[in-house]
Amino acid sequence: MAAVYDPAGQPWSRVESRRHSGIDTESARVYTTKTMSVDIPAELAPFVERLIAERRFLTESEVLAEGLRLLQSKETLRAAVGQGFAQLDEGNSAAADTVFAKAEERIASIERAGRA
Repeated sequence: MAAVYDPAGQPWSRVESRRHSGIDTESARVYTTKTMSVDIPAELAPFVERLIAERRFLTESEVLAEGLRLLQSKETLRAAVGQGFAQLDEGNSAAADTVFAKAEERIASIERAGRA
């Protein structure tokens, strides 16, 4: 197989997933997977290997899936922020004091739920 290089000219490592179903060990969710072949930059391979060696994840696939979940969350947040800016552009806004008070209430609620 020919070597594959990233845009900076660095070699990429190949990670392949062959598992078709399993249990997410952190959330105990049962999931089904699609087999995909993924190339990652060579400098990230030791990071993935360390996460598995530390038993934070069982397979390369689980590491990559968690990374994709984080990227999905980031994109959801980006869309929500964009929607917020659009509302501001339309003149829909609230006083800062009101926003901060609601945020503090929400944080306190989350903290209480975490202690329960």
